[in-house]
Amino acid sequence: MKEIVRTNGNSNKIPDTHKTVKKPWGKEELLEINDKYVLKRITMFLNERCSLQYHEKKKETIFVLQGKLFITSDGTNFNLGTGDYMTINPKVHHRMKAMENSTYLEASTPELNDVIRLEDDYKRRTVKMEIRPKTIFCDIDGLLIYHSGDITKQHLIKATVLPGVVEKWAEWDRKGYKIILTTGRRESTRAATEKQLSEAGIFYDHLVMGVSSGVRVLINDKKPNGTEPMALAFSPDRNCGIKDVDV
Repeated sequence: MKEIVRTNGNSNKIPDTHKTVKKPWGKEELLEINDKYVLKRITMFLNERCSLQYHEKKKETIFVLQGKLFITSDGTNFNLGTGDYMTINPKVHHRMKAMENSTYLEASTPELNDVIRLEDDYKRRTVKMEIRPKTIFCDIDGLLIYHSGDITKQHLIKATVLPGVVEKWAEWDRKGYKIILTTGRRESTRAATEKQLSEAGIFYDHLVMGVSSGVRVLINDKKPNGTEPMALAFSPDRNCGIKDVDV
């Protein structure tokens, strides 16, 4: 394996996404990036090492093209030479050190900015990249509370909390997410709706009333240096709750 090239037609050009990022321990060449995977070619100089780090979601496999790497993975040490490879799963604390000038490929899931540094020889900031709290926009009736079928009377019934709501609310609160609730109920039912939500143990940051019953569309710009979408959409079946919603 000497070079990474596109396989469309007879082209032997490096992909248009090719970008080189200098690192204090060497360099990274971004060969391919899309919504399925990222491919990098990484050069690490003799006796240099990356930070001790882990990823929240990113899963990566490295393949040594040339050289020797000493890898620590959750306290276990590995020595990789030319042609060797290993996979590093999310949450695993790991670090690579070059025992000689080394080049390796890293193929990973597309979470390009998902890195949490625990230790670093170059005094780079230890930042949890995710990893700013998300904002959740969630409809009330049919997702959080049982929908009787008549939106004009929803504020009058005793709320039945649907599956997964209690667990998701606890998780999102723990992660510091902002919660904006939406509903097709009329503004005139706000007081009754707020009381109903309070009695059901459903807290929130904002409540938007009078939303139309048509399709809801969320539009948000994508960060120029990011690969992850900045807007997600889920549409579970009515009255099935949010237990299967994974944000």
